[in-house]
Amino acid sequence: MDTDQVKSKQDAIRFIQELIIDFIENKEAWENIELPDYLESMQAWLADFDDAVLDANKWEL
Repeated sequence: MDTDQVKSKQDAIRFIQELIIDFIENKEAWENIELPDYLESMQAWLADFDDAVLDANKWEL
């Protein structure tokens, strides 16, 4: 699932589940394999993310 396919809460849940599966199956391909590193990267991504994209979605983070 691509991020542009996430249009609802259920889509977000499914997307996160797919991330979990990908991490389990392809851990060596992930840049951030420790939770603190991943959360820090997520925080930086959200800080830089274009709010207009969030506003265009009908669901909220």
